[in-house]
Amino acid sequence: MTAGSAERWEIRAFDGHPFHIHINPFLVCPNKSNKEPNFPHWRDTMWVQLEDGPRDVLMNPRKFTGQFVLHCHKLNHEDEGMMELVEICDPGDEECLCLGTDADGACISQAGCKPDDLQCQFAKAATDAYPAPPAPDLELCGP
Repeated sequence: MTAGSAERWEIRAFDGHPFHIHINPFLVCPNKSNKEPNFPHWRDTMWVQLEDGPRDVLMNPRKFTGQFVLHCHKLNHEDEGMMELVEICDPGDEECLCLGTDADGACISQAGCKPDDLQCQFAKAATDAYPAPPAPDLELCGP
């Protein structure tokens, strides 16, 4: 991520997970779940489960740059790979934002899975199997 930018993330679960992010709180977009308020609200932890559908959150790191962790609060899930290190970079910091450069000198983005990252590829295949419904049409949490 780039400091000063915003990203919309979709959080999904096949069973119940307490999803937690360190350092930067996130804005939870409302959905039909009865576990969260039906208006946008800030959290650092939220409950995610299949019955509630995908949950959209807005990440908006303003000044913080560096690394932080997001993870499931169930220790056995965390130990099995449900923990991820995220880095927020200053705009233009190619050493931070890029995995390297291609033959033409263009930045190789960190978005997507690396060819040898089997956990990432499995997670992508699993979530791609369950397409997301249309996003809610809200001012802050809209498309």
